[in-house]
Amino acid sequence: MINKLFIIRLSFMHAQFKVKQHCLIKAWLAFIALMLLNSSCGKRVPPQPPIRQPLLSLSAFQKGNKIFLNWQSPKNAVKVNIYRLIEPLNSPDRIDEQDFTDRSVLIASIEAKFQSYQDVLRFSDQPVRIYYAVRFVDSSNQQGAISRVFSIEPSGKVPVAPTLLSAQVFQEKISIKWLQPDKNIDDSKPANLVGYNLYRIEKDSQRLLNRNPIKQETFDDTFFEFEKAYRYIVRAVAVNKNGDLVESDDSNVIEIVPKDTFPPKPPEGVTIAASPNSISIFFAANRESDVTGYLIFRSQDKTLPPDKWEKITPEPIKTNTFQDKNVKLGLTYFYFVRAVDKFGNISEPSEIVSEMIP
Repeated sequence: MINKLFIIRLSFMHAQFKVKQHCLIKAWLAFIALMLLNSSCGKRVPPQPPIRQPLLSLSAFQKGNKIFLNWQSPKNAVKVNIYRLIEPLNSPDRIDEQDFTDRSVLIASIEAKFQSYQDVLRFSDQPVRIYYAVRFVDSSNQQGAISRVFSIEPSGKVPVAPTLLSAQVFQEKISIKWLQPDKNIDDSKPANLVGYNLYRIEKDSQRLLNRNPIKQETFDDTFFEFEKAYRYIVRAVAVNKNGDLVESDDSNVIEIVPKDTFPPKPPEGVTIAASPNSISIFFAANRESDVTGYLIFRSQDKTLPPDKWEKITPEPIKTNTFQDKNVKLGLTYFYFVRAVDKFGNISEPSEIVSEMIP
């Protein structure tokens, strides 16, 4: 009886162990499945919307021996693929999207943060028509539809860049000069030249200083400030066969910080009046905007050199009148005035005036 009970209990314990083992295996398998699910969820990303290009997403223009391409990249673009197709100028001037896609070549692939590209013309002596288009690529490496195809007929009759740009500072102007180009980008002569455009480089932009092409190799910039840095470039201007203006490449860049080493004009209209105890001096204020004051000089000998006269105003005075009280009866005093500007430049002496203390 005891043996039977022991066998029954042993069988029951074995059954329990198998149930527990089965549950543990199921739990372990469930845990592994959950881990795999979580790890795969971290790699899944929502599908990116297809990149849509605006209808007019690409423009181009020629400058010298380069074609400059510009576009606006969509927000989700990470890369821009640039395509080009070159055709003889006598070929049909229309091309459909499929034909361009089939025959164009990829010439560059750049980051989408750059929204321009320069394509160097290596066949400027050949009459061709060039087609360009771009395709934007997203973070999943999906390439969007092709942009509008842009065509351009580059001209070889564009002057090479002007050379030896230089500048000279005067009181009222910065005079800029350069040398005329002697040939075109296709090496033909003379240069197809109608004038020049002069630019002042300001931060990240270039400001055109002339309204119409400059006809000579010099230009005066009269809108400037002393002690401020300025940078300039000049480009030659040609007319292509369509009557459009085309610029050359940039000349050398010059940078200049104009220094004011130019003294003001001597004060004018100096008059004098004496009283028993003083002599009063009056003069017209200078018209220069940078004049900050005046120095008064005195002597009892008119023939003395100006640098030997006594300066009776230790610092420049701000007004155009002065009263000299350090005088003696019966003596004659001679005076002249000098103007001083904010850069410390001092004018020549004004006319000399004199008066006797009665």
